[in-house]
Amino acid sequence: MNNTCKILILVSLIVLLILVGTIVYFCLNKNKENLEDKSDLLTVIITSSYIKSHPLTILIDSVIKSLDLINLPKNTKIILAHDYNNNKNYIEYIYNLKKKYTYNKNINIIVRKTKGHLTGNIRNVINLVKTKFILILQHDLRFINQFDIKKIIEDMNKNKIMKHIRFNK
Repeated sequence: MNNTCKILILVSLIVLLILVGTIVYFCLNKNKENLEDKSDLLTVIITSSYIKSHPLTILIDSVIKSLDLINLPKNTKIILAHDYNNNKNYIEYIYNLKKKYTYNKNINIIVRKTKGHLTGNIRNVINLVKTKFILILQHDLRFINQFDIKKIIEDMNKNKIMKHIRFNK
């Protein structure tokens, strides 16, 4: 085999190694991004029903804002699940929420057509959830301390016997 052939084979091998290395690098980084972005693993459901402070949205706003404390993955879907009530203040409250959160493509506001209470409210929206994990909150119970929900998701993925986590008041 002459030197030209040897050089061509060597160059071809180097190019092949670079190509394989590049593919492996992108595959590893893609997997790393998938581990870091857990928005496709978690949906937040915030249940709500009529209370006397309506039409004000202060309570549910504070729950939504408290999600900043838990390192919620960017673009996590949030479902605001509302029970039925025909009280005019509640209807105005729903209107105020829709007006306030229309700009946020990650927030979906759903209102039951009949009274369902807490469990009926959750059942009404559960079919909208397409993720492995669900975080269920109530409109008047916000987070007050920081933690990393992504770490909890990682732990639940590693420890299959963990079926749910409960946060105390």
